[in-house]
Amino acid sequence: MARPSDEQQRALAGLLGLGNHSARKSHYPELAARLEDLETERNRYKWLFENAVHGIFQASLQAGMRAANPALARMLGYQDPQEVLFSLADLAGNLFVGGAGELAAIGEQLQNQRSLLGYETQLRRKDGSSIDVLMNLLLKPDQDGLVEGFVADITERKLAQQHLEQLNDQLEQRVAARTDELLDANRNLQQQIARRERIERDLREARDAAEAANRSKDKYLAAASHDSECRTPADFHPARAQPAGPGATAGGAHPPGPGRRRGPAHRPAGYFQARSGGGEAGPGHLPPG
Repeated sequence: MARPSDEQQRALAGLLGLGNHSARKSHYPELAARLEDLETERNRYKWLFENAVHGIFQASLQAGMRAANPALARMLGYQDPQEVLFSLADLAGNLFVGGAGELAAIGEQLQNQRSLLGYETQLRRKDGSSIDVLMNLLLKPDQDGLVEGFVADITERKLAQQHLEQLNDQLEQRVAARTDELLDANRNLQQQIARRERIERDLREARDAAEAANRSKDKYLAAASHDSECRTPADFHPARAQPAGPGATAGGAHPPGPGRRRGPAHRPAGYFQARSGGGEAGPGHLPPG
């Protein structure tokens, strides 16, 4: 194997910082500045990771949690992220409420889509209770089975949504009850209207019957009066009746003498009216005898 030339050895030593004192001195400031920039960038991401409002984790679907931030630890009821790492080695049994079936469905989705966004599920807390969360999961392309997740607690939103649904159900029940009351009132009103129309119809029929009876009575009275007038001539008067003989009246009785008072049969028609009423006798009426 051929040995590198002296020029090549000097170029390699310069790249590695192994050259003369002046070459090493010229490369150290650039390296120090680069390292300082990298440390600043690392601290910034570390601060975001540790002070994020939402939970952030890195986990293997088979081996459990690899890293977690304090927000996720508080969300799940643990004291610090280290306790999360030790306690959640089995994600199917200790983290996801859906168990192995849910974890297998998540893994299949990640293998097909490389991500799972807006996934709502329930996670198990340290005390055994569950919380509602919204998760965004990303499968790292360079490491098989390693997942990075971002978790938001939506328990309060779910409770508010359930409360709103209960209020909507109560409102619908009240509307249904009020609708039934209005329908009952409408039916009662229609019955009252029908009853009133029936009463008014009966009253009209009774009125018509009464008017018909009055008309019949008027016709009967008119007919009776006409018959009476036909039977009694208008020019007939008892005083004008001719006696049957020289010494008898029309009925065969003798007229009263000069010293004899007339009886009731011989009084004119207006006599008793004038006597009983106390008034004067009208034309054609005789004064009391």
